[in-house]
Amino acid sequence: MQFQINAIDSALAKRPLSHDLVKANQARLEAASNGAFCKSGPNKGHLKAKCPPMGTDAAIFWQATQMASNPFRVSIAQLIFLTDDQRHFFNLVEDLAHEAINRKRRKAA
Repeated sequence: MQFQINAIDSALAKRPLSHDLVKANQARLEAASNGAFCKSGPNKGHLKAKCPPMGTDAAIFWQATQMASNPFRVSIAQLIFLTDDQRHFFNLVEDLAHEAINRKRRKAA
């Protein structure tokens, strides 16, 4: 049963992002990104070196962006203990991160 749910979630994640879905989660995305990115100093605007506390939206945001850019830093334990709501938020952030990376690569080419 769990395999089927994961297969459905991954199939849904491959669909193009809905602007309404992003807009509905805008406040949650902003709050999570504020906790996952450095706000001052020489690393301002970069992801924090360490993941924020487990179970927070900032941690999910950090894990999803790392999954898109550097999957070796992702914690398997955090992914195992995600609730359904957190899993959907993780998929949304991961899709947004992949979209941003692809946009940057196309622009550079």
